Amino acid sequence: MARQPRVQRTTRYVALARGVKKRWMASGPIVLGGVSYTPQGILDELASLVDAIDDGMHAYAAWRAQVAKQRQLERSLRGFVQSLGAAVRLQYGSDLTVLTDFGMGAVKKTGPKTNEVKAAAAAKGKATRAERGTMGKKQRKKIKGG
Repeated sequence: MARQPRVQRTTRYVALARGVKKRWMASGPIVLGGVSYTPQGILDELASLVDAIDDGMHAYAAWRAQVAKQRQLERSLRGFVQSLGAAVRLQYGSDLTVLTDFGMGAVKKTGPKTNEVKAAAAAKGKATRAERGTMGKKQRKKIKGG
């Protein structure tokens, strides 16, 4: 059986409680799964289920609000953090031991690539796609030469 949304579960528990109040309150103990329950005990169990769902919903909403605050703070301080990283790099350059103290690594070397490097990367990519079988029709046609 598929998992029911919170509203459906709550509605089911409330309806069961309403039925117990209407039909079983005047009767004696009821045996469910080999255990004897009073009608009030059944109502208490159902109420605890509804309360647990409500508590979970409120906790989840509070968590979501806290996550939203955290993300907003990170967005507002993104420039500050980037400036701080740039200041560390300007002051210490490429001294790896000092950069490691700040949780930073060496700067990746970038620059123009030669045609040979580009051709080797393209060939490696083609070979990987062919091996994995993740090429489209046009790429397969080019490899077959047609």
